[in-house]
Amino acid sequence: MTVTASASITAKDALSINNRGLSFYWNFAKVKDVYSGQSFWTSQIGKIGAKFAQMVNIFNGGAPAWIDENGHGGQLGPGVIEMEYDPTESDLQLLDEAGVNPITSYPGYGVMITSQRTGQSPGSLSDTSWIAHSRLFDYIISNLISNVLVYQIVKLNDELHRRLAVAKGETLLDPIIAANLLTDYAIVCNLNNNDDAALAARQFKYDVYVKVTPYSETIKLGFVSVGQSVELDSIIS
Repeated sequence: MTVTASASITAKDALSINNRGLSFYWNFAKVKDVYSGQSFWTSQIGKIGAKFAQMVNIFNGGAPAWIDENGHGGQLGPGVIEMEYDPTESDLQLLDEAGVNPITSYPGYGVMITSQRTGQSPGSLSDTSWIAHSRLFDYIISNLISNVLVYQIVKLNDELHRRLAVAKGETLLDPIIAANLLTDYAIVCNLNNNDDAALAARQFKYDVYVKVTPYSETIKLGFVSVGQSVELDSIIS
């Protein structure tokens, strides 16, 4: 509380945390206690946690800040009397670039989370810098381990078992491709990675490569008034 946007960025940077399993949020809200009738200031961390809890699987929304075509997504619900800070667009951009997710009263949607950055260092941007991609990777890894790899323990490392493991992996990844969350993937489990050295070490190597579908994190509007003599077809072609 009472920490400005710029001060929160400074405080966060001083922590030197680089962990995609964490995320940082900024701003406080005054809410009313329905039992006592009194108001108090809160970080709304409980409501943020509820948004994460609603993400049962990767197919029901990209991230806590996500808004779908029906206007649902990052809203934290009613009950907020006022927000401590009303950040400018510049503040929101600086917070996002610093890996801090601002909570603000957003026109048309109410109080909501407006970024989806993980606690990974902003200086090393990668797909895991965003919550939606990070949880997608966790989902894939967890399901590959529990549905494919555990069944390879003390099995023969032969062509049959490698081919079965690849087929099981494809059944898990194909629906993710169909949902447009990935644009492509490849599973390598053959003699290329299970070579003589791997076999001698009694290792079963299963390498998965994925290419995510990027999210539109920054929206840029180009609005140009052209002269009457300009043919627009020549511009858009």
